[in-house]
Amino acid sequence: MKKLVCEMCGSNDLLKQDGVFVCQGCGCKYSVEEARKMMMEDGGTGGPVSTPAAPVPGVNQGQIDNYLGMAKSALEGSNNEEAENYANKIIEIDPQNWQAWSIKGTAAGWQTTGRNNRYGESVVAWIKALTYVPEEERSNLRIELMVSAQQIGAAIVQMHGNHFVDYRSEDNKLDVLNSAQNVKEQLQMLKEQTGEEFYTNDFSTRLGRIINGAAVGGSNNADEEFGPEDLNRGKYEWDRYTQSSDRCLKLLEKAFDLSYDDELSFTISKNYVVVATAVRDSCSYKFVPNAYTDGSYQVDYTFTEAAKKSRTNTINTWQKRVDWYDPAHRKARMEAVLGQCEAARVSVEEDAAREQYWSEHAQEKAALEQEREALTRQADQLEADLAADPVYEERKRKQEAIDDLSRQKQGLGLFKGKEKKAIQEQIDQIQGELGQVNSRISQMEEACSQKLQPLRSRATEIGEELNRSRGRLPMVHGEQLELLEGRHFKGSPMEVLRKIQAILPQGYKAGKEEGEAAIVNYSKTSHDLAQSIQGLTDALQGRKSEKKEWVDDPNEDKQYRINLVRGEDVTGVHLALHAKSIHQDCSGECCFGINGSFSEDSAVDFVKVVSRLLFAALPTSDLETLQTFLAQSLYGLAESDQIYQDGVRLRMVRKQYTWLEFEVL
Repeated sequence: MKKLVCEMCGSNDLLKQDGVFVCQGCGCKYSVEEARKMMMEDGGTGGPVSTPAAPVPGVNQGQIDNYLGMAKSALEGSNNEEAENYANKIIEIDPQNWQAWSIKGTAAGWQTTGRNNRYGESVVAWIKALTYVPEEERSNLRIELMVSAQQIGAAIVQMHGNHFVDYRSEDNKLDVLNSAQNVKEQLQMLKEQTGEEFYTNDFSTRLGRIINGAAVGGSNNADEEFGPEDLNRGKYEWDRYTQSSDRCLKLLEKAFDLSYDDELSFTISKNYVVVATAVRDSCSYKFVPNAYTDGSYQVDYTFTEAAKKSRTNTINTWQKRVDWYDPAHRKARMEAVLGQCEAARVSVEEDAAREQYWSEHAQEKAALEQEREALTRQADQLEADLAADPVYEERKRKQEAIDDLSRQKQGLGLFKGKEKKAIQEQIDQIQGELGQVNSRISQMEEACSQKLQPLRSRATEIGEELNRSRGRLPMVHGEQLELLEGRHFKGSPMEVLRKIQAILPQGYKAGKEEGEAAIVNYSKTSHDLAQSIQGLTDALQGRKSEKKEWVDDPNEDKQYRINLVRGEDVTGVHLALHAKSIHQDCSGECCFGINGSFSEDSAVDFVKVVSRLLFAALPTSDLETLQTFLAQSLYGLAESDQIYQDGVRLRMVRKQYTWLEFEVL
């Protein structure tokens, strides 16, 4: 029995469609002549035969070179079908010809249409090319294929984006989203097979820019179709407008997720606010006739108050993104953060200089402190003696007597004038006595104040002398934090935590509780997530999913996180450690993260804490340089997203979350 076997994926499921044989596994197409040459014996296994086609007799290297030249010329002339045919001829002769596989993949990709996406074929062919290419040619091929892969991938997403601009249907929206996802998945598969990274942050941003353009173009067309005349804004037109606009908003959400560029994220966020606001405030109109006038158009349908509130909340979220990514706002915030960090650094260095001075003048400091303590005791005793004088008790008794007589007088009736007069005479007498008492107290307090003033003044002078600036003592690396040894953390997570606590300013501690309670184990969560994803994948592919129970094996790799907080308010700063258990050695890379919507206070905390830790860990680093880099990178204003210090690479990554990768090279 004979059967066809696809040279690309080894599948024997080929069907004849429109005069050609199409592989149902990878989509590769073969002409009738090509299919005839591919026919081979099954071998009795019942499965596909993967034996490569034998070279055609009589064809030499010169013929391969001739085909290769024609394939390259055809590809350069954008005659992709012809280029693919010549590449296939070469592969028939030499199945390991990497140049032919490269051309075949590129030519196939450029033949993608809305109904026939051949990007998967391209990736399979490129994997073959990278598998067979000589090592000395690999670098050039990688660059060439990256350009092709990104150009074709972008063109496919652009094609679907153009369709959406013209026809904003749900299917066309999904085509845009799915095409972007498919390109990413295909390039990830290419990386898994070859180790080559083609899906870069820049390329992701490029796709985000394309999808943003499709969303804006679609929104503009929807606006034109919906207005401006009220006669074009009936219930049917309004429904179509709101549905189209909501699909545009979905594309903007995807574009934002893909963007790694602050300016593009700023533009996307503004576009979202504009479109979402217009949709929220839109309505339909109906014509209302009037016996006395020509009639008028009046509001008919609008969103409910609940729906408007929900949309307003979403708009407010995106407005925060607009504010966050606004270049002017980011620069002002960055400068404010650097200003606070500078002030904190000066304070720390002044404290260090003051501490050093008094350590060298310990006897003088002790004498001053003893004198201040004696002065304080003497002043406290004077105030205590004054407060204990009986005259204050006498004043209290006389005031109570006056208050009691006043109540008696108020309780007398209207015709008790004589009695009231007698009571008033008593009050007047006691008030006179009270005045004399207050006069004596004033004299006593004045005398005490004259004695206290020089004591308090001298104590203040001593305090000012003890706290007077002694210059600044720049922080040095003498307190080196030996955090890393080779490419691994030195010590267990708890030991690393104790080292961090020893050098971080402002009393930072691990979590809201000390000790092991601050270590968070993520392995159970990761296991459950992996199980759910695997179960979904198995279901989609028709496989029976086997659930594996999670076992807390102390020898199994786990991920832990140590939170760094200020008081009880979490700043968002954390140190992520990869460890086998709490007390065993750590390994992996050190990451510090903070939410992209953080406040200026938490940004200051991030820069101060992380720069202080890095300064302690890197022998030749400069604290001010580290703080400047962190603040600029945090706000997307750094000239470079990475710097190198003492064999360690610091790289800031900004997305919905911003984090710094601290990696030993």
